[in-house]
Amino acid sequence: MPYRLGATEQQFPSSASNKLEHAFKPTKSIKDLVVGKKYPICKIKKVTTKHGDTLVAELNDCQVYLPKRLIATT
Repeated sequence: MPYRLGATEQQFPSSASNKLEHAFKPTKSIKDLVVGKKYPICKIKKVTTKHGDTLVAELNDCQVYLPKRLIATT
């Protein structure tokens, strides 16, 4: 079914909307995390931004850009 503006939830299967909801996790600053609390890391990925390469840690409910000092330089 083609996409159109004003489409309702009934036009898209729930699995498709669930994938879309979880495709983008909100970004938090590393300063917003609580010191001493353990955060399970789901994935770490290397991304390229306009400021250069950096690492992003994907946590259960958000993603956090890690400091540049964690990237090994060769």
